[in-house]
Amino acid sequence: MQTLLEKIAREAAKVGLKINVNKSKEMRIAMTNNNETLCIHSETIERVTQFVYLGSIIDNTGRTEVDITTRIQKAQAAFSTLNKIWHSTAYSTLTKLRIFKTNVKAVLLYGCETWKNSKSITAKLQVFINKCLRKILRIFWLDQITNIVLWKRTNQPRIDLQIRNASGDGWAIHCENHPTT
Repeated sequence: MQTLLEKIAREAAKVGLKINVNKSKEMRIAMTNNNETLCIHSETIERVTQFVYLGSIIDNTGRTEVDITTRIQKAQAAFSTLNKIWHSTAYSTLTKLRIFKTNVKAVLLYGCETWKNSKSITAKLQVFINKCLRKILRIFWLDQITNIVLWKRTNQPRIDLQIRNASGDGWAIHCENHPTT
């Protein structure tokens, strides 16, 4: 790896570029030789176990739980910021759901195309969305309705279907007319 890094530094120098050691980080995934340190210009590159890339947390385990937990926290903050709208009678339910979709769900599902999903992760995401939808519709715990009825009332697909259908043209397109069962 060190040889490859030196070659990259030489090629970069040919066109006037220099690798910045302070901005460079190293992360190894499933490597057996973890003792070797990488250096550029006689300076050691810092080894990290996770980093943020384009708003997503990448870690050395290759799992997505940390990123998804962070996404849920960010979406919760966005949802809380809009509390006045959820409680307001000046906005229709349809408008509130559009605001939820564009300002909360978009934050929650940013980068979902790259997530390695599991039943527990999907369940966490679905629980968060269901809580938000129930608050928007003012459905309290005494008002016992099934999640399927909730999704039909709000025209929302299950989160696992939404993530599965995420593509380069945007997940929002798939939300509109996807079956909810």
